[in-house]
Amino acid sequence: DEVNFLMHIALEKIAFIPFGYLMDLLRWKVFDGTIWKDIYNQEWWNL
Repeated sequence: DEVNFLMHIALEKIAFIPFGYLMDLLRWKVFDGTIWKDIYNQEWWNL
């Protein structure tokens, strides 16, 4: 029972890491001017 709970928590946290990384990549490219407002969606899908 405890193992199931721990597995659930681990998968919940670990699954977000790649998504969070991609969000930060896009965000920092926007901040440094590499990506312009009119191509946000295109750049998201290019990641």
